[in-house]
Amino acid sequence: GPGLEECDREKIFRPFYRVDNEITRSVPGTGIGLALSRAIAELHEGRLFVESSPGSGCTFTLEIPGVRDGPSPEYLASAVDSHSPSRPRSRLAPTEA
Repeated sequence: GPGLEECDREKIFRPFYRVDNEITRSVPGTGIGLALSRAIAELHEGRLFVESSPGSGCTFTLEIPGVRDGPSPEYLASAVDSHSPSRPRSRLAPTEA
């Protein structure tokens, strides 16, 4: 692509925002993909960002902690809490006699 002007670098992560130029006018889309991608990254305590300058294209980087370093202590604590034995068991789960 043609790269992004500095003023558009954060705007592209807004829902339904599309940069208006000759190229984008000829490509179908809703402008929701990058907003969803960033939201998913943030739900995983990560981030999605872009590096770009006009004429040089774009480089998108997705960082999600835990992929390399293991899950965060907060995530592990919430995972343990959500699977604690105090939760009601499914009717299909075997019961102890």
